[in-house]
Amino acid sequence: MEKQFQEVFPDLRIEGGMAELLDTVEVSRVSINKKKDLLRIYVVSHQWIHKKYIYQLERQIEEQLFSNVPLRVKIIERFYLSRQYTPENFLEVYRPSILLELKNHSVFLNHLFSTAEITFPETNKMHLVLVDSVVAKEREEELVHILEKIFCERCGFDLIVETEMRKPEGESRAMRNSELRIREEVRHVLAHTHYGEMLGEKEQNRMEEQAEAAGEQPKAAAAAKGGEAKKEKAEPDGRAGGSSRRTAKSFFRRRTRFLQARQGQFQPECGQSAAQILQSGCAVRKRFRG
Repeated sequence: MEKQFQEVFPDLRIEGGMAELLDTVEVSRVSINKKKDLLRIYVVSHQWIHKKYIYQLERQIEEQLFSNVPLRVKIIERFYLSRQYTPENFLEVYRPSILLELKNHSVFLNHLFSTAEITFPETNKMHLVLVDSVVAKEREEELVHILEKIFCERCGFDLIVETEMRKPEGESRAMRNSELRIREEVRHVLAHTHYGEMLGEKEQNRMEEQAEAAGEQPKAAAAAKGGEAKKEKAEPDGRAGGSSRRTAKSFFRRRTRFLQARQGQFQPECGQSAAQILQSGCAVRKRFRG
């Protein structure tokens, strides 16, 4: 049985613009979870209420009635709207409330919805065109779920929300800097892990193989381009620097193969065992370090 809001909470002092709106608000149910730290209040109204007033009412109930209790109050509202409203024209007036609710839930969802192109190809169908990004692909279903709850469960519409991705027209400088910073942080984290070391060795081998395929050594090519090619300094054992690079390259390849064999990701070639590869790699490393 539904009761007037002020009958259920007679000691609550309502402040601000919410006082007039509560005259048409009724409480249908009140429940508390098993941990007794969340109070849910289900209300119904014959006119829509801005979400900021709902949040304001939640805070006033917590501060006035449960100030000494670690209890959080959540109001679940439902609107009985007149037939003059359709999903399209209701979005025009209720859009600020949706943005506020999405922002309170996640800034990413708020950004997705605020930058989306929204159309209504049919009366009960909303078409969202989202800017294609990693965040958009990950949070797309969550955004659709929240919008369907707002329009269907809260407002009583029979609405279908469908999405589509579009390529960004131009990236802002802040967006580019943000992506570069994230990539740099990921690279820094990987560099301090075993997996990152393996990736670095594979990348180094790939670059050396590309340089050899082009018929030039990395350092020699850079020196020839500037016209200041220098003779490579011989090592203490009499071998040239090119031989040192080949030795280092061979060591990194053997070490990578051993690491992969130890993790069960690599089958030794020509019948070599992991112990033989390790022994060869250690010998090459000792020889390379002099």
